[in-house]
Amino acid sequence: MVNIEAENIKKKILSEFPDVKSVDIIHSTGIVSAGEISLLVFISAGHRHQAIQAAARLSSSSKIIFRSGQKEIFEDDSHNGNNSN
Repeated sequence: MVNIEAENIKKKILSEFPDVKSVDIIHSTGIVSAGEISLLVFISAGHRHQAIQAAARLSSSSKIIFRSGQKEIFEDDSHNGNNSN
């Protein structure tokens, strides 16, 4: 599911920002400890301004989409989030 959503976001960014040449989105799956990298984005464009705008748009889109399946597990094994696993 994450890969499908990442691909949809990538297509949207490439269509909205004509100067953006490449978008790569890597999202962690499984257990990610606090402080570990969970999302890595690479954007290349002919002009810095377009890359920055595209990164901002991607960031706001990914927060909504990728967060929906997350569950935060605390040290006492209690949790919150939408994932029932």
